[in-house]
Amino acid sequence: MLEITGNYYISYSAKMLNGNQRARKSYEDVILPLLKIAVARMDRKAPFAAYAFEISHHVRSKTLKINTEGAENLVMVFPRAVAERLAAAKDVDTAQRALLESSVYLNGEPLTLWLTGDDAPARAAGKLRVSERRAAHALADRRRRACRRSRPLPGHVEPRLIFYVIFPVICFNQGPGVTGHGHSGTGNPGQQQVHSGFRAAR
Repeated sequence: MLEITGNYYISYSAKMLNGNQRARKSYEDVILPLLKIAVARMDRKAPFAAYAFEISHHVRSKTLKINTEGAENLVMVFPRAVAERLAAAKDVDTAQRALLESSVYLNGEPLTLWLTGDDAPARAAGKLRVSERRAAHALADRRRRACRRSRPLPGHVEPRLIFYVIFPVICFNQGPGVTGHGHSGTGNPGQQQVHSGFRAAR
């Protein structure tokens, strides 16, 4: 598994954007562009089975009438063939079908990421039963821990290469409910950046 991690220096309003909308924004602004780069640059002979993304952004909310802000983690796991279809998708329907074959977690909870509207239709969201969600969540946690320990799971051949790359992703016109967390010191203060690392190890 190839794991790509990073911090997205942006803050969402929990009042204006629900979980699906926040996840979709980080997916569209950060994960999808990085996935396209990774798919285009990775050697097809490299022996790994999936791309895994773990991106952290911030969420502003109010608790007991007190304004608070904290991190929210978005994890997406794409089987390699699905990732390649997603990177090449030219329309929303093709991309949505690929996402339904992937695993998505928001703060550790399974999420059916929907690319249109506020939330996934109940029919699509209900496809995974509770037991299946728990099993999928447990598998994703095991894979993430295995990557961090640099030990492959049984039956999986992991890449031997270890590398770290920083990609700046510049985003404009974020829209309502979205605030940037500062900038790099040059250019427009309204620009946001993502620092992400490729990590694949054995």
